[in-house]
Amino acid sequence: MINDIEQFSQEFDLLIQTRHEDGAEEYGDLKFLDNEMYAMIYEELADACNYLRYQFIKLRLVEEQQNASGIDLTPSTFEAVRSEDELSHDSPSFSPSKEIPKFFPTKG
Repeated sequence: MINDIEQFSQEFDLLIQTRHEDGAEEYGDLKFLDNEMYAMIYEELADACNYLRYQFIKLRLVEEQQNASGIDLTPSTFEAVRSEDELSHDSPSFSPSKEIPKFFPTKG
């Protein structure tokens, strides 16, 4: 799994670099510094926020399907596997925020 994570990280780096090079080729190396910079950044931020919103909605839909199916993916389900997990190495596990809004259903 660690090799997969490293590979995916490298793929992400390559994607970022490729997008940068494609943008520089299409628009020019310094296009991001022109007078429309603020409008472009605002639009990009709005696009990023919408993308995160859609990911949130998709995740919630999957969670609802999981709950409706009776599949238990709470941390206690994974306790038996945790000691054998190659990623654990005594690192702290994820702890959800205590301030998660009430509309997030949680088990246990």
